Amino acid sequence: MTNLINILASAKTCPNLCEAYSETELIHIFKIFIEKITKISYSSLSMLTEFQLNLEQQHVLDIWTEKLKKDQPFQQIVGETDFLNMVLKVNKYCLIPRPETEDLVLEALKYMNQKDSYKVLDIGTGSGCIAISIKKNRPLAQVFGLDIHNQTLQLMSENAQIQDCKITCIQQNFLHEPNWLMLPQFNFIISNPPYIPIFKKTELSKRVLDFEPHQALFVPDNKPLIFYEKIIDFASTHLNNKGYIFVEFEQDFASQIFDLFNTNNYITEIKKDRFFCDRILIAHKKNVPLPK
Repeated sequence: MTNLINILASAKTCPNLCEAYSETELIHIFKIFIEKITKISYSSLSMLTEFQLNLEQQHVLDIWTEKLKKDQPFQQIVGETDFLNMVLKVNKYCLIPRPETEDLVLEALKYMNQKDSYKVLDIGTGSGCIAISIKKNRPLAQVFGLDIHNQTLQLMSENAQIQDCKITCIQQNFLHEPNWLMLPQFNFIISNPPYIPIFKKTELSKRVLDFEPHQALFVPDNKPLIFYEKIIDFASTHLNNKGYIFVEFEQDFASQIFDLFNTNNYITEIKKDRFFCDRILIAHKKNVPLPK
């Protein structure tokens, strides 16, 4: 049997892991592993001076450690991740929610009054992190989550049920414009769409390339703004006159995306994420003032 101090000490010195993670990251990951395996918070465990993993728990930890060495994201290993004070299930069919997307949601919530009812569309909903966060914080809103994959929508629905949120699922290929005919008008459109050009694959870690869905990550090199162009086209008929658009984007394309919305009769604003990167675009039709 292994005690907690030895677990963290061995994790910090494991050659295969030290190359991929910082010491702080490894401590964080193994604390999560221990909590999930024991079903006890780490703060409670750390107060038990005599506590040790039993043989079964140690076996699970060994399996998870081997998966981590093979670059599988720890969120997929434990099957869940934190997002805006929620715990959401994740799997191989969806992107693992990032902190930057929390910033996107927080910006959108600033524009949604608690006492008003809205129709909100989350394009490319994935795990449902955006849609569910909006619904939990603005319970009067009618929130729709759109995705191309049935497996992803099943995951989103499961997360919504766990969080006691009602989200309307829409399975369709958003890039296929005839599909739009069945959709209503919305007060808010929000999206973290695929936005990484294929040529940038070499810049990504194996954790992303080998384990997260490429369809949710990449766009053609010759059409890097395809989703933003489609969102603008969709909004021309499906965003009401006082509506807003919130999108996440690749910072290298900030000026192009800004110009794209401006030339299509939108007033736009770029916001930085928590890492000080240009990441969030807020757009509204020119007859609608931004809140002060």
